[in-house]
Amino acid sequence: MGVFSSSLFLPLLLFFCYYSSIIESSETDNDFVKQQEADRVFSLPGQPPVKFKQYAGYVTVNDTHGRALFYWFFEATHDVATKPLVLWLNGGECLTGDTDGRVPVTSTRYTLNKLGLKTVHEWSPWYHHKQVGGWTIIYEGLTFVTIRGAGHEVPTFAPGQALQLLAQFLADQDLPSAAF
Repeated sequence: MGVFSSSLFLPLLLFFCYYSSIIESSETDNDFVKQQEADRVFSLPGQPPVKFKQYAGYVTVNDTHGRALFYWFFEATHDVATKPLVLWLNGGECLTGDTDGRVPVTSTRYTLNKLGLKTVHEWSPWYHHKQVGGWTIIYEGLTFVTIRGAGHEVPTFAPGQALQLLAQFLADQDLPSAAF
């Protein structure tokens, strides 16, 4: 017989497994709380004080290619159980419809110019089924894409172009620069 009697071995093994899971769980919970607090937005320029919690940060989509989605999350202030969960995500590519009345292309272009980013590739069309799908300009660290003929809710106005843009982005492929 070894150091432990067989009648004590199983209870000790179960105790150590349980204890280690508690420690690991508390470390994971602690990491989660730390990340949550790091992502919390306490105030924004020009925003009056608010009574709800808001969070912003990045969700990694593809480690290999460095792809992440930016998220912005607001907690409901009342009736939490009945409120839908809404999570706003935005990928590395900034997109807008070129007939968007809420966020006009001209305003976005003005804002991008104010950032002073280096232009890597000038404005050029991208194609969807042998038609111009929109236009794109590539800056250092940011790609701006418009969707031809779409308004603020791009998938409603141009679902085919929106799907192509999303699929190309997730596959880490450039948008077609020639009619096909």
